[in-house]
Amino acid sequence: MNTDKTREARLRRAAHKQGLHIAKLRRFEPGYGWYLVVDDSSNAVVSRTWTT
Repeated sequence: MNTDKTREARLRRAAHKQGLHIAKLRRFEPGYGWYLVVDDSSNAVVSRTWTT
């Protein structure tokens, strides 16, 4: 059984392999969710609505 922490770590590793990183927001933002997926090379937001 995977905990949320384990799932988050696995997703961070998968994103890193694709040249992305996952940024966790300090507070919930409507329309954004709790996390952002960001492209490492351009620092552009790839996905704004990804939540666990």
